[in-house]
Amino acid sequence: LTTPSYAKSALLGFHDRSHVPVLGPGSYHARQDDLISDLRTLAGRDVMIVTDDPKDLQDAPAWFARSELKTLTVHGVSFPVLFGQGFNYAVYREQVLQLVANRYYRTPAWLQRLVAPNDFCTRYDLRPRAP
Repeated sequence: LTTPSYAKSALLGFHDRSHVPVLGPGSYHARQDDLISDLRTLAGRDVMIVTDDPKDLQDAPAWFARSELKTLTVHGVSFPVLFGQGFNYAVYREQVLQLVANRYYRTPAWLQRLVAPNDFCTRYDLRPRAP
């Protein structure tokens, strides 16, 4: 069970009393989930992405061997859900995690000698690229 944003994951996790990871680039708020989740553990697994906006799911099918978009209705509320089978971590790493590293974890050149590599880039073996 995942969502495409930190706010959605926090809300769903609160009601489910569990941690709900962010799957997708998210915003700068999703960087909080970067401290908790290790998306390598999803490799090959089936994943459900829940959202309230179908646009959140447009890139997600590429991250799976197979996927199916459905609309679920719970207590009269309908929402889009992507059921993904066989999470392709390698594709996700290149399409999403590299983008996140470039956007949020790039250390300015003048500061690189003074700070250690960040945990996110180390965990996923990423090197942020210049814009």
